[in-house]
Amino acid sequence: MILDEYEQDLLEAIDGADNFEQVDNFEEELLMAKVAAKNYLNKTKNINIKIA
Repeated sequence: MILDEYEQDLLEAIDGADNFEQVDNFEEELLMAKVAAKNYLNKTKNINIKIA
């Protein structure tokens, strides 16, 4: 699998972490991350439409 620079940096940061925080509400956090990603994609789509 080919990773871009951001993904490589992220994996290095995870590997170098001393400890991880326990998440009790994993499903809620995952849903919030999905919503944030969708909003980001919608923003970039709107920017691309305005530029074109």
